[in-house]
Amino acid sequence: MYLSTYIVFRWPSVIVIENLDNLSVKSSKIDQDLSSPFGKNLISLASSITSKIHKVIILATATDADAIISAIRSPKMFSKEIELPVPSARERYDILSALLRGVKTSLDVNQIHEISLSTHGFVGADLKGLVIQGFQKAVERCKNEKMDSQCLTNINLQFSDLLSSLKIVKPSAVKSILVDVPNVSSENTEPY
Repeated sequence: MYLSTYIVFRWPSVIVIENLDNLSVKSSKIDQDLSSPFGKNLISLASSITSKIHKVIILATATDADAIISAIRSPKMFSKEIELPVPSARERYDILSALLRGVKTSLDVNQIHEISLSTHGFVGADLKGLVIQGFQKAVERCKNEKMDSQCLTNINLQFSDLLSSLKIVKPSAVKSILVDVPNVSSENTEPY
């Protein structure tokens, strides 16, 4: 099946494999490299394509790269490995600011900062989902407050909309453990 696809499309080609960690999982024993039939076939196919033709790119995504069998992660199979870490609070602030740019909202800089601090483990897609869910909450709020069509054309995203959306939208990168050191000084703490 894979070879016939290659023959039809010829080169240059990009082969995209999503969630590779779910397709070629290490066995529970000591890393038996070629434990899955899919892993064997993938390695065989990729070796034949990439060794003969240099205009084929194989792009694979994974959420847990350590779960992939080592033969597939070898430099012969994939020449580069790029890790996209979970955004820090500052990066989440930048992502939220970009998502809210050009949007009618009553959020100020401090409120966006507060949301970014309370969204540990959120990646860009999660933050986008949070903003979309916030707009859905704003539409519901608008419908409950006034039932005119002008309300729906002038929806204003509020801080409370995003806060209530935090109860619904969950972070996708909770598996990774990050330690954010709180920005607290001795002046901000009270003695016992």
